[in-house]
Amino acid sequence: MNDQNLIERVAGKLARALTGSAAPENMGAPPAQTAVEGPAQKSVSGFRTEGTWTELEQAAPLSAEAQAELRPKVIPATPPHLLDGVPWPSPAQVRAFDEWLGEQNFAEWVTRQGLDFPAAVAKLQELDAPFSRLSAAIMEASGNQGDKYRAHLSSIATRIASGDASAEKEDSWSLDDWRADALERRSAFKRELGKIETQAWAICEPLLQAKSRFIEEQADFLDFLAGKLFEQFGFKYQSPPYVLGLRKWGLSLRNGSRRNGGLPSRMLENL
Repeated sequence: MNDQNLIERVAGKLARALTGSAAPENMGAPPAQTAVEGPAQKSVSGFRTEGTWTELEQAAPLSAEAQAELRPKVIPATPPHLLDGVPWPSPAQVRAFDEWLGEQNFAEWVTRQGLDFPAAVAKLQELDAPFSRLSAAIMEASGNQGDKYRAHLSSIATRIASGDASAEKEDSWSLDDWRADALERRSAFKRELGKIETQAWAICEPLLQAKSRFIEEQADFLDFLAGKLFEQFGFKYQSPPYVLGLRKWGLSLRNGSRRNGGLPSRMLENL
């Protein structure tokens, strides 16, 4: 039996399991389960052998609303604590996951969710310039204020020596004045930087959450395929490391850890 026939056979069993006509045995309790919710009167012929595994082939045309309802849903998402002992995927593993998700038509799936990725990237890139300027201003205000204080006094002395009478009347800040001014400026710049970060996160979060949902769906399907081999050889099912790693990566997309990722456009670098 070639690979294509094996995929079709396994996909058919999965479809029957989802519709209740067959239930996998001896698969243990995988971290997440996939179920189909939708119009009971419509039958499902099985998973497509091309396109994404999360689309179901319809036996008869359905409305857009009905098709959306019939899409597989992860019930429930993997609780984060179950992944506590799973190491974060390496950059090479993340690249491999990304390539695999691309083969499952992730970009097309995002578009069907009503999300405009190119528009989001353009908006984030517009925020990069003011973010960079404020970051540079914060760094400047964080410098050694003692050096600035002494340089200012030296400037006044040089002007007096050159005959600039106005320099004698110029008020000179104390070192404490310079430090207080720098602290006030840093606080103001950081508040504005926080506003830009909030704008960027509002743009990024829906896309990151969507990718996380897609990853969970794909991990569920990979769990199912692996489970069939465990069942065949009579072993109690355990999620393979690559499935757990995929779920761990999905968790990192939805836990907010990417909110402080530097430039706004960097928040979406893995998309």
